[in-house]
Amino acid sequence: MSLAITKTYTDRELLEGIRRRDNVVLSAVYQLYRPRILAFVAKQGGSEHEAKDVLQEAIVAVFINVQKPEFYFTDGFDAYLFGICQKQWLKKFREKSRHVRVSSGALEQL
Repeated sequence: MSLAITKTYTDRELLEGIRRRDNVVLSAVYQLYRPRILAFVAKQGGSEHEAKDVLQEAIVAVFINVQKPEFYFTDGFDAYLFGICQKQWLKKFREKSRHVRVSSGALEQL
């Protein structure tokens, strides 16, 4: 069961909430961005499970990045998070493609 988001967050509030590991903010980020990431990954041939993984990995990456003193972003939180998700999906897609090629090659040897 998901809770409805009752607050609108600024980019700074989202980043600070992630930095502080604020569960309310983390839940809001997940709820706000999950549909967009699900649609993006599905359009690229991925599953719902893979999309959830991509979003989780992206949130972890944001958490790691916001801890750095030199951290800054210029395009807004939406663009920043989606860019990380795109990179995470590309990485996952390449791993998936490499695995499929190896598996099919192994089957041919049988």
